[in-house]
Amino acid sequence: MNGWSPPAAAGGARAGRCRVKLLDVTEFYSPQGGGVRTYLAEKARWLAPRHDVPARDRGPSNRTAVVQWERSRAYLVRGPAVPASPGYHFLWRRGASLPSCGASSPT
Repeated sequence: MNGWSPPAAAGGARAGRCRVKLLDVTEFYSPQGGGVRTYLAEKARWLAPRHDVPARDRGPSNRTAVVQWERSRAYLVRGPAVPASPGYHFLWRRGASLPSCGASSPT
């Protein structure tokens, strides 16, 4: 790979700026386990060495909190429990999760 260098930024991207930001919003989530939690944990682990790709996650919980997973930040929003599904909560109040999205603006 002698002489190889990454391609120049496309579309007028400025040096030092990331070209992509990831935002996952999930309607159902359980910190005890499940496919969504596994996906978010694996995504955070995969992104950890990729310092040019910031990631944010939004999801329901039994409490409102900000949690750091590797370099990804998860914004948990308190929501009602899902009947007959212990540990799962609904993303009920949309407005409660939207203010934190401003920090993840694509600009």
